[in-house]
Amino acid sequence: MNWFEQAGLDYAEFQQQYWRKQPWHGHNVFDTASGGTLDTISKTLNKKGLYQLAEIPLVESRIIANTQPSANPAATDTANYELELGPFAIAALAPGEMLMLQGLEQHLQSISDLLTRHFGFLPRWRIDDVMASYGDAGASCGPHFDHYDVFLLQVRGAKHWQLAPGPFSDADLIEDAEIRLLQHFPGQQTLTQVPGDLLYLPPGVGHYGVASDDSLTLSIGLRNPTLAEMVSSLADLVSDELSTLQGSSTLDDRLGEPGMGLVTADIDQLKAKLVPELTRSGTMSRWFGCYMTLLQAPELLDQDHQDDNDIDIDWTTARGELHCHLATRLCHQAFAEHGMIFVNGEAADVDRSVLAWFGILETQRHLDLEQIPADSAHRTLIEDLLDQGALHFRPTTAS
Repeated sequence: MNWFEQAGLDYAEFQQQYWRKQPWHGHNVFDTASGGTLDTISKTLNKKGLYQLAEIPLVESRIIANTQPSANPAATDTANYELELGPFAIAALAPGEMLMLQGLEQHLQSISDLLTRHFGFLPRWRIDDVMASYGDAGASCGPHFDHYDVFLLQVRGAKHWQLAPGPFSDADLIEDAEIRLLQHFPGQQTLTQVPGDLLYLPPGVGHYGVASDDSLTLSIGLRNPTLAEMVSSLADLVSDELSTLQGSSTLDDRLGEPGMGLVTADIDQLKAKLVPELTRSGTMSRWFGCYMTLLQAPELLDQDHQDDNDIDIDWTTARGELHCHLATRLCHQAFAEHGMIFVNGEAADVDRSVLAWFGILETQRHLDLEQIPADSAHRTLIEDLLDQGALHFRPTTAS
């Protein structure tokens, strides 16, 4: 949380005054000195590095071309913006083109470390992904809004922003456009981000960013699923669970009078059957933990599964650290007499003692093997996570 101190702000103040309420812009809140966090990321995500990432099929990439760059935020004609999906073999970006790379925390250690060290005030399982937006002068993805909270960190170059408080909804978007563009953009605030600046935007706030030369912005977006998405997912889980039960109950065998249609008793009966199944605390916990840790690209675990994960740990002599796979998502819940852990969309009931070390993995993303209790249940769980590819073991090199 170093940037809070640099910004002269604390988390409580940020949450009370800005979180989900209004935009916040902090100037020079990240160190840009040589060898610092942003310098390391900038060197990793130089032009060559960005283009190489865009060639990888498992890196979600797209190019938005602003074919008629304009300083006018009202220029939202869909003909001005064209979308192309990757992967790409890029020699150079054309004028007005913006390259966007999603999920970089799943591919780059430096981006994962950025989240751990500087955005640890956010539960990691709430963070959706980190996206890079790169382009030269005039590059833009147009005036739009997001359904989720987002932090925009300027790494290199500059980006000129115009903000409109809204709140906007999907009804304000241009219909049938390839990308999300607002029909009208009544910009009320302007600012320019330079390296080290951080901009927070709540859901529904309109924003329109235009790049300068060699502009690189990182977007740290939070998962904010809609009610429709969550209801659909929960219903699927409950349906699967009920289908496995023998003699699963149906509606009561009650026939009304012909021609009466639905009566209050019918609806009450329906509620009595459905509501308890949908709102059981155990079901809700298991579903939500799995839902929020579900991997967007589970094939990343298979691709990076190293041979050393197939080697049994000799717990009597082994020394080293356990590290989360970059794509791994973790969460847990503590109950009175037991715990539940969630790993990459899967749930497991565990003894509460497991949560002591699992919580460290969840927040720090690594753990010394010596912190695992000398108990077969704990060690078997670690071995299962290694076997799944969710964790890697890095032995200590003898000096």
